[in-house]
Amino acid sequence: MKLQVFTLCLFLSLVSAQTVQARSNNFGIKGGINFSDQSIKFNGSGINTSSYTGFHAGIFYKLDLPLFLGIQAEVLYSQKGSHYSSGNSRIKNHFDYLDIPVYLRWNLALPLVKPYAGIGPYFAFPLNKEVTGTDSFSDWEKSGYNNSDVGIGATLGVEMFDRLQVSLSYQWGLKNIYGGIYDVKAKNKNLEISVGVLIF
Repeated sequence: MKLQVFTLCLFLSLVSAQTVQARSNNFGIKGGINFSDQSIKFNGSGINTSSYTGFHAGIFYKLDLPLFLGIQAEVLYSQKGSHYSSGNSRIKNHFDYLDIPVYLRWNLALPLVKPYAGIGPYFAFPLNKEVTGTDSFSDWEKSGYNNSDVGIGATLGVEMFDRLQVSLSYQWGLKNIYGGIYDVKAKNKNLEISVGVLIF
């Protein structure tokens, strides 16, 4: 009986401690490098693509929840795209997105270094579409791309000294971002390496 009471008190203490932490909301800035690519099929056949290197920068909001959970929402300017060949044309897709990933995080609360992992959806809206090539292929391709993207993201990171955040994230696009008249299916893929600073 005493052991059950002790276990219950310990559990309630942990929940209470996490509830107190939930009141500490944190805003920060972050940025880093993108290694992006696109999965593209034309008339049902896959096209070999090469990656595009860009960057991302923006703000994030972190909310600690009970039971070592948390939420992190971000608003980022993010460069994505790919390079590939079609016939005699070399195509370059360079898109500038407003990226909004939202992660459900699991936090390991250590004294100075706090590892975490998260997963959740992302929503993206192109701010600029730059599609270039050596023939008119790029003209219809540019006009055919949609004005939104959605997918799943996963992140692994560590917070140090309650200020510095270093993370590695990957995004899988779920939506065909091409909606033109041709039989083209394209989905974004993106690897992010980020450094963030919690401001307040």
